[in-house]
Amino acid sequence: MSGWTAAIVAAVGVVSSLSQAQQQKSAAKYNEKLAENQAVGARQEAAAAADRQQRQSAKTIGTMQASYAASGVSTEGSPLEVLEESARNAELDRLTILWNGESRAQGYQNTAELERSRGKNAMASGYLSAAGSAMKGFAMFGGGKTDAESSGASTASTTSSDAYSDNVNQSFFRMTRE
Repeated sequence: MSGWTAAIVAAVGVVSSLSQAQQQKSAAKYNEKLAENQAVGARQEAAAAADRQQRQSAKTIGTMQASYAASGVSTEGSPLEVLEESARNAELDRLTILWNGESRAQGYQNTAELERSRGKNAMASGYLSAAGSAMKGFAMFGGGKTDAESSGASTASTTSSDAYSDNVNQSFFRMTRE
């Protein structure tokens, strides 16, 4: 492969690595924003459900009070305890709804954080892959060989340079996949 061909191949490898990393980062950013929006939605849904539950409980307790009054039962003693227990249970139900919504929201926020990390890692991996492509291209282009080595006078050095280039490239690719 001629020196210029090697340089072009290396340049294409660098651009390709960086482009792929940027696309992965963009996808991760989209997923991050989606997860953040889902977290907001989970909190809003929970708040609305808790409000509905609270209104329904207030109606139920009001109906109980009206029934006691209509039947002539005093709201003291056991009936009062029943009303108080109903109010405590209603509040516990409301808080449970809010807690479940917050738990879902936290799950979405965790997903957003993972996507944020994935985007950063994609860029780091892209830079390493681009560096590996550039180094391999440099080694193929000539890698600092003398004119005598470039003309084939020393095939041992060329083989050694190729082996070094392959080892460096494999190391970079292994690092980017881990």
